[in-house]
Amino acid sequence: MFKEVSEEYINRLYKVFGVLNFILSVFFLFLGDAGFGEKIFGFIVINIGFIMFYFFFKIIENYKGKGNLAWPLFGGLFKFIFGFMSMVISISAVYMFINSTIKSGEINHIFLIGIAVSIFLGGLSLLANYQRRN
Repeated sequence: MFKEVSEEYINRLYKVFGVLNFILSVFFLFLGDAGFGEKIFGFIVINIGFIMFYFFFKIIENYKGKGNLAWPLFGGLFKFIFGFMSMVISISAVYMFINSTIKSGEINHIFLIGIAVSIFLGGLSLLANYQRRN
């Protein structure tokens, strides 16, 4: 199912959503309901969180498990479950961010969607790599 998704395609999506995330975080600087210091901190958190979560999945994807006796048996299963659950959780998080923005009227929650997209892309990359290797 995920075997057809190439690593180049995922990297291209990551770059496109990275630019969109940056633009969204710039909007947070101007449209957010917080003070100036909180806006700057939120801008930094949104952008670093986007980068950090995606590369966290890349580290898991490249982990070989040297010295770990159980890794050859359960490592692939762990990567599959972790990638699948992260995709499910990120989709749920996007729904929750949009729902809380609509209910509360605070626009600050909507700016966290970029981090959930990063987690989704990382999980997709993990699953695609798992499918290509098996």
